[in-house]
Amino acid sequence: MPKRINLISGIVDRLHVRWGAGCNRKRGNVREVGVESRVGVSQRIVRAVNRGSLSAAWLLGLAALGITSMSRSSDIEELAIIESFPKYLPNDCRGSKARLYNECGSQAEILVSAINAARKSEKTTLLLYGAEWCVWCFILNDTLNGQFHSSYFEYERDDSTGKWGVQEKTDVTVSERAQSLNAYVAQHFVIAHIEAEHAPDGAATVDAIGFDSDNIEFYPFMATLNNNGEYTDHLFGYQVMSQNSNRKDRNGRLLKQFDRAELLRRLKLMRAAAIADQ
Repeated sequence: MPKRINLISGIVDRLHVRWGAGCNRKRGNVREVGVESRVGVSQRIVRAVNRGSLSAAWLLGLAALGITSMSRSSDIEELAIIESFPKYLPNDCRGSKARLYNECGSQAEILVSAINAARKSEKTTLLLYGAEWCVWCFILNDTLNGQFHSSYFEYERDDSTGKWGVQEKTDVTVSERAQSLNAYVAQHFVIAHIEAEHAPDGAATVDAIGFDSDNIEFYPFMATLNNNGEYTDHLFGYQVMSQNSNRKDRNGRLLKQFDRAELLRRLKLMRAAAIADQ
């Protein structure tokens, strides 16, 4: 119990209120979000620790803008299950459209749950920072979970709706890379999906691990943490994308896609940095 209290106290001590941001801040998609004071976040975390459990209710809070993602699974017979947080999505937040991120609840609580699960299973916490309208955040999630072939997304934003699809011709090597990436992530990581735009403390939670959220201009953003909940390394999604003539949009235009081999290589380096900094 003392280690657990120290872990959460460290995160609480580093929390401070920040602003949420859009997918690309350079495009001016920055909007103010509802924020909770540092004291308010701290008190709620400490009260939960004193109760001796990280309640599943902490994880309830997701919803909204939402992207509906429909992806065909790969031909791999068995894909590894990656433990990720939040585990539950509420039905009373922003129209109940969210599928991945918690837009209404405490992101600090989600992160603490992931860190504790990672410590218990001797894995590394992988923080994924993004938003429900970020198509590439969903494609990254699909990629980590071993999916390929095709993905089709319908997304809604406060002022617009859209549809976007990707197609991927596959062969044996693609299947093998998809399986290797999925197996490695499931074996070595616990994922914390941290919401950037509507949650009360998304940016503050990223700041709390020791990375300045103002430096995040693009989603998805990935970061590894050591067992004390401290930042050790990071990666932006665009850094592991490569253009591939086998993937085109519905109009035949070449699309960027995640380079599975490079993503796996970078994740191995990030995990090594986290382990070295325990």
